[in-house]
Amino acid sequence: MGYNTIEEYSAHILVRYKENNGGKLKGYLSNPKPSQIRDACLQLYKEELNKADKEIIRTFFGFSENENGANEIEQYKLGKLKAVSDFLKEKSNSSNTPRLNLIALLVDFPIRPFAKFQKIELSIDDQNLDIMSLKQKNNLSITESEPYTEDATTDEINMNPNGKIEKEDKGSNWSRKIIVTISITISSVIALYFGINWIQDNGKCMAWSVDHYEKTECGENGVTLKYNQDWVDNFRKIELDSTMTFFKDGEPLFWYSKTNNTIEFFTRGGTHPVSGKELYRAKQNIIRKYVLKE
Repeated sequence: MGYNTIEEYSAHILVRYKENNGGKLKGYLSNPKPSQIRDACLQLYKEELNKADKEIIRTFFGFSENENGANEIEQYKLGKLKAVSDFLKEKSNSSNTPRLNLIALLVDFPIRPFAKFQKIELSIDDQNLDIMSLKQKNNLSITESEPYTEDATTDEINMNPNGKIEKEDKGSNWSRKIIVTISITISSVIALYFGINWIQDNGKCMAWSVDHYEKTECGENGVTLKYNQDWVDNFRKIELDSTMTFFKDGEPLFWYSKTNNTIEFFTRGGTHPVSGKELYRAKQNIIRKYVLKE
């Protein structure tokens, strides 16, 4: 069984959001501004969460189990949540694992975090979900009301779609315009997920070799991990030293994994290529202790 990719995880999360419009957090996520997202996270954090979900929140916001999580979330800069907002509004894609895990939690996507999703076996229907469901959900969610804006209400977004369907049967020009618009939007979403950022070589796999992934034949030495050009080009294990730049605009540029007091650094997030454990952002305390030796 091959591992599922981060872009498949991303697509399934987006479909889930289109299904439930945020579920129990709909009041926050139907209009997902950064401030609303922060409030939704704070609301979630105050609830009884399982250990894995608590870890998702701690990892994204960067605080430990012993710190005041609610305070950390309240003080989190809204600008850093814009990427979450843009993802839900389909303005941008994301391959950032901690971010996608947080969004999965917010929209109640059940197969989370990515480390869990990565290893499940998707059915044929699940594999086609990112295309077929995006079409279905967009068609059902569009009504003859004005296009969704940041001032739209929840009721406007979830109007009964029956009127639209009846008008389509009558050949309404307005409905045809809507369908054309939807088709263009769907095409853009599909291109974003499968034609631009994620280049896969069908029939090929990749295997970990010392500090990077290499293309190989599927099944060779038990290899079943799907080939992904982005991971081959950009995912590396790396040795850090004091001459390097570790942060950009306050955000860590590297991720790490620690096993039995041995720490390894990587050039992007995701899961450890050998152990399968989730990688964490290398924050200042990690850099100071393990790289700068302070």
